Amino acid sequence: MKLTFKDRVFSLSREKKLATLLTLSNGRFAVRGVFELYPLSLGTLVSHVYDYVPIFYRELAVLPEVSKLKIIVDGKPLDFSSSRFQLKRTLSLNSGIVEAALKWKGYGGELEYFSYRLVHRKRKGLFLINATLNFRGYDKASLISYIDTSVGNYFINDQVMIKHYVVEQVRHANDTLLLTLRTLDNKYKVSIAMKNRISKFHERSFFNEHNVLGEVFTVGGNSSIEITKYVYIVRNIDSKNHAQDSLKNIQKLCEISLNKLFREHTGSWRRVWRRIGLSIRGDKHVEKALKFNAFHLLQVIDDNREYTILPARGLHGLGYRGHVFWDTEIYALPFYILFYPEYARKILMFRCKLLEQAKENARRNGYRGAQYPWESADDGFEATPKEIPLDFFGRRIIRIWTGEEEQHITADIAYAVNKYYEITGDKSFMKECGLKIIFETARFWASRVKYDELKDLYVIENVMGPDEYHPHVNNDYFTNLMAKYNLELAVKYFEKALKNNEWFNIVRELNINEDEVRLWDRISKKMFLPCFKNNLCEEFEGYFNLEDYVVQPNININIGEKHIPKSILEKIDRTQIIKQASVVLAHYLLSDKYGFSRDFIKKNFDYYFKRTTHASSLSLPVYAAVAAKLGLKELAYTMFKYAIYADLRDIYGNVEDGFHVGSAGGSWQAFLYGFLGLEISEHGINALPNIPSHWRYVKVKINVHGRSYLVEVSDGVLRVREI
Repeated sequence: MKLTFKDRVFSLSREKKLATLLTLSNGRFAVRGVFELYPLSLGTLVSHVYDYVPIFYRELAVLPEVSKLKIIVDGKPLDFSSSRFQLKRTLSLNSGIVEAALKWKGYGGELEYFSYRLVHRKRKGLFLINATLNFRGYDKASLISYIDTSVGNYFINDQVMIKHYVVEQVRHANDTLLLTLRTLDNKYKVSIAMKNRISKFHERSFFNEHNVLGEVFTVGGNSSIEITKYVYIVRNIDSKNHAQDSLKNIQKLCEISLNKLFREHTGSWRRVWRRIGLSIRGDKHVEKALKFNAFHLLQVIDDNREYTILPARGLHGLGYRGHVFWDTEIYALPFYILFYPEYARKILMFRCKLLEQAKENARRNGYRGAQYPWESADDGFEATPKEIPLDFFGRRIIRIWTGEEEQHITADIAYAVNKYYEITGDKSFMKECGLKIIFETARFWASRVKYDELKDLYVIENVMGPDEYHPHVNNDYFTNLMAKYNLELAVKYFEKALKNNEWFNIVRELNINEDEVRLWDRISKKMFLPCFKNNLCEEFEGYFNLEDYVVQPNININIGEKHIPKSILEKIDRTQIIKQASVVLAHYLLSDKYGFSRDFIKKNFDYYFKRTTHASSLSLPVYAAVAAKLGLKELAYTMFKYAIYADLRDIYGNVEDGFHVGSAGGSWQAFLYGFLGLEISEHGINALPNIPSHWRYVKVKINVHGRSYLVEVSDGVLRVREI
């Protein structure tokens, strides 16, 4: 299955978008999809490598660009601004390869160029690009293979750049280039080795000038040549001898046949698709879009490390500075749980690794237990800026409240831990840290709530829910319901631990006593939820008193805020307009836990759908899933298509900032839990399909409790069997 993109003119904005769509990664590092001959370098993103930055605390560091090649004919570089050319690039989802085919005419001659590139799925440090060139009509040509160290992170706008690295060493010996660098905080060191193999050349020379270093090969003007560029990247967290290891590995890899490296990589991807086994007869476009989302979700997991840092925009760009949000646990994690539970474990292990930092966050804020930050970098402390200047003089500043008030992420992570355990039965994970997360987050909520004597209920004041248009609210429905569930989980697992000696050791280690558990139980039973006798739940306490405004008057989906009058936008926090699924999301996540009726869910769906802008890419997948479960097939399918094409069609206009990890995971949830109607718990698998009428046959393979199942829908009947 392939995606093809064609160019006849060079467009900077289009190229930045394609840089995301054509990104190749193996979870260790990512090479963005800029065409290697274009005059544009966006750098390399290496997982875990963060550095300090003003305002944004820590951010993923852009490291030197490693993919670049340059062609010079008769002393002139290829000109893509005025010369005639045809460029076709193809991403093969089946094999994890990007191919490029270029025909270029200019300076009295012409050339043909074909290349393929890969970031090796199994050999974690390896990027390679193989190119074949045919020159005609020139007296002399040069081919340059280089690394660009001029790149860095743009700060606030494109006029100011911060380089988060210092080049410590450049060495060229035995036709191999070694570049060693360190981040400014001295926490990370990265070594990059490059070696070129070329079929024929007249002269070969090394150069290092103006932040560009590499090799120049002089060839005949009318000739055909082939070059393979090998790059090997090693971090100090992989090896103390990272420089030596990068050199040793690149020498070893150059001795292995290109075909063998190619087969290893493509074979690994073929096994991935066999394991997922997706097929949708009657809607191949949707099948391709789902596979595109799965491809990029699977690319960002390093299966050789104990834990994975999964930023909201992947390793595909610098959106949100490479920070980790609730997108990971609530939207992306369910995809991994069902298809690659071993990857889901690695994602949750990141939260395990930073549990002590979450406890310190709670202590700093005056609470007990563990409070996870709204935005996480590599160190686990709050990375959300409190203010963002819009100009260099600080005259215009946006105040950011999410880091202080969007506290539901703590309950979201506890929810994800339980979801993982229910579907996998991974007792060792719960013993290692899953129980600790659930207990310590419950402790946070027990210290965070306040008893309201007039209500005779527990309340949570001064928060922001998923909506994000309304800061400083009391009793946000989503937050309160998720906190209630978090506390209930802690009570449930305490009771389980009483019957399990290994688990009870965790209880003793954390000094949990029965009085504390009784408090958790009492708070959960008396948590205030702003719902009314007419089955309508309030976004937050006082929400129904705000000015009403309908965003979605009919089935035609209005995405974003462009359809809202300026007069309304200026006072949006005083209206009932919400940004994304919130009450609807709460019912989607917890309907099986609390037995919400169909009428209850639909009444709230109908009310909030009309008032939601879907300005967040996380919104439409949830609405699509719930609509499908409600049997609203036409509406569900419309929203589902928006969700699955969020990146491919750049629906939100920001794909150049990276891949929408949460939206991609959410689109798979809409497919699995919405249209297929899967209901999976520790008790087994149930399903009630609501697939579109033109889907003649659907199949997919999932993993539950260590066993593989084939899920098929044909003639409206769903069958699940172990394979």
